[in-house]
Amino acid sequence: MIENEDFSDTTKPDPKKSNQLNADDLDNPMVIKITRAQKIEGDKQPMILHFEGCENRPFKPCLTMRRLITRIWGKKGGYYVGQSIELHRDPSVTFGPNQVGGIRINKMTGIDRPKIEIITVSKIKKSPFRVEPLIIEDPAPTGEALTDEAFILWSDMMSISKTNEELLKIAADIKAVQYDEEGSKRLNAAYSVAFKALKEAEAEAPNTNSEGAE
Repeated sequence: MIENEDFSDTTKPDPKKSNQLNADDLDNPMVIKITRAQKIEGDKQPMILHFEGCENRPFKPCLTMRRLITRIWGKKGGYYVGQSIELHRDPSVTFGPNQVGGIRINKMTGIDRPKIEIITVSKIKKSPFRVEPLIIEDPAPTGEALTDEAFILWSDMMSISKTNEELLKIAADIKAVQYDEEGSKRLNAAYSVAFKALKEAEAEAPNTNSEGAE
């Protein structure tokens, strides 16, 4: 029998031997949310951006990306906390004469339109670099849980409605509470039952506008 092991994890640096996020960690673009911006004086990588994940290894931007960040977000690290960046591996990044690959920024929060900055590509070359806005969608509100007692109360109120206007008023009151998805489904079903019963009752009621026999 031929074994078919998955060796994808063996192509990345050993996190135990690395103290930072590496380009080879980025098989796909990664969004990080900054939890702390640290500065270490005299270090070759003085800007340290901490974020959750990746075995708590921070992102240490290279000089080019540090310049980009400070141009777009400013030079005060307190503003960076809570912001997010989308990173990717750029295989064209060079170190000396060799192409070794490096981390580049795709998108950033805190901007409402694309930004184009001139960055240093080599000692003799500069090039425009485009950063897109990063839109972080707020999680949808989960809503309030519907208790059995509340469900019975609303169902009873809908079931004794005498007119469509009364039923619609109760439905509006329910909507204002903003129940979660499961609770909303239960109440919608109860509303459908009450609406059907109301229409059947109206159809069976005697027509008081008809003329009596002469």
